[in-house]
Parts: sequence; C-alpha cells; structure tokens
Amino acid sequence: MTPHSSPLDVLQWLARLPFLGVDDLALLTGQPEPDIEGVLREMKQDGLVDSITPSSPELDGAPVHILSELTRRRLTSTLGEAAARTLPLAWRDVVHRLARLEATVALNVFAAGLVASLHRSADREVADLRALPVRRPQDAWWPPGVQGYGCVCAAAGAAPFFVTVDRAGAPASHRAALVAGWYRFRETSPPWGNDIPPILVLCPRPARENDWARAVLASAARRNTVPLRVLTAGVATGADGFGATAWRQAQSAGRAGLLEWLPVWHTEHLSLPSTAVPDMLPAAPNEDRQPLHRWAHDVTSGPRSATTIERAAAIALTTSTVEKAL
Repeated sequence: MTPHSSPLDVLQWLARLPFLGVDDLALLTGQPEPDIEGVLREMKQDGLVDSITPSSPELDGAPVHILSELTRRRLTSTLGEAAARTLPLAWRDVVHRLARLEATVALNVFAAGLVASLHRSADREVADLRALPVRRPQDAWWPPGVQGYGCVCAAAGAAPFFVTVDRAGAPASHRAALVAGWYRFRETSPPWGNDIPPILVLCPRPARENDWARAVLASAARRNTVPLRVLTAGVATGADGFGATAWRQAQSAGRAGLLEWLPVWHTEHLSLPSTAVPDMLPAAPNEDRQPLHRWAHDVTSGPRSATTIERAAAIALTTSTVEKAL
C-alpha cells in the first residue's frame, strides 16, 4: 500500500466500520499509526471525517473516527440504493452505534484483530468485513440481531460469518429471542440455501458463553433440529486490543482458533453479498458542517428537537466517564 492510497483505504474502512480508532485503522490498513494520524488530520481538515472522544469507563478514551455527514450523504448518492442496504451510512446507523458505543468499539476491535492476523497469512485474506445497517429489510441476507458480517477467502472457497456483540446487562430473554430469530431465519430458506454461516458472539465474560450455549441447544431441542453454528469468545475492548484467541462452538466444550471452526463454502455455489464500497475520494465538502460533538451539545442543551434514540446518543456522548461509572 502506498502513502497515496491511504486516504482511500481509510475512507473505505470507515464506510464499513463507523467509529474506528487510530490503532484499529493501523491494523486494518497495515500502515503505521503516525501515518494514519496524518491522513485522518488531512481528511478532517477537508471535512471528510469527524471524530469523537468516548466517555465510557469501558473504553480507553482515545478518539474514534467516522465519516462526516456530508461524506456519508455523497457516498450514498454515488453508490445508490445498494449502499443503504449493505453499508452503515445512514444517520440512524450513526446514532444507534453512538448510543451503544461500547458494543460498536468491541466489533471494531475484533475486526481489526482479525484483519491483522490474516495479514501474516499467505493463503487466506479477508474478502469482506462490515457493520450491518440498523434497518433490516424484509428480504435481508443476514439474520436479525447481528451487527456485523465478514468473509475470509482461501483457495478452497469462502468462509462467511456473522457477528453479534453481547452486552453484560442484556437479560436472558433478549438472548433467547435472538437465538429464536436466528433459527427462524435458517428455516425460511434464506439466500444461503439450507444452512447459514456461523454466528460469532463476542461475550463480555467467560460465564456468558455457557448461557449462549444453553440457549442455542435448548432452542434446537424444542425445534427438533440441528443446532446452529454459534461460536463464542470473550473479546476485550479498548487498550487490551484483540481479545478473542480461542473460540467455543455451542455444542462443544472444546476450543480452537476461529479459522478452524469456520466451514468453507464453495463460491461457485454461493452468491456472496455485494461488497459495494467507495472506490474514489469524494470532493471536500464546500458547505458548513456540524461535528457530532456540537450536535450532541445542541440536543442535550434543549434548543434542538430529537428522537428518543438521538437523545440517548447525545447523552451518551456528553455524559462524563465519572457520571457513567456512578
């Protein structure tokens, strides 16, 4: 990768994965962090990128970056309807992920770690990795309740997978409803055929892996069907980096590396989802732009009207780490 291609590489990753840190982008692009910082600085000056500083006891407080509103709007216009259905470019995607920034960062850390680990592989590479849009169409090719999609390619074929981030405060009923939705998705003849790719669950602690295994197996028993391929692992966020080193399959107590668990699909029999991403830098916006932190301040201070999720996102951004810890 040449220095001239870095802005485009950064743009493409931010189109797929909102709220990436400098360390994440360095791993995703294979570039040194100082180079990424320089690229982001220039893109921010040009109005292509925005950034926020998380205030969460679970995160390290380093800034995370997102495409500016005007950039997202131009990319959506350029890419057409496919963008809205395959990439997290809509405003609702921004506010939903901002309101759940810890889960967003966990997904990004996992993605960056996976790409970095495959940079050292001679025969495997990441063909696709993205956060999924919040709005899920009726004919969606992904199951309900998952936040990400990825695909690893090798000579033998493709190994697609979905990703969901479990949160420590999520109740058992939420977990059961998600699992039931995944089984229904598999049963309704989705575009994947008779089966669906594995679903990776990033758990906040090891004990939660047992809860997921029980939910998957109990739902399979009620349906008298083969259990879903659900893989679980504990994933650290923030400064701890990529925390998933060994994965567990729901119907097995054994652990193995992720790539050992992922089944290979022969691509000639599989219509993979579109990987539409921007292939050129948009022109620098020539109109006034409102950074996210200023928008959040306007919402929380009262003069700006907002939906419930917008207000939750604004409060998440403007509340201090100390207040959240309390």
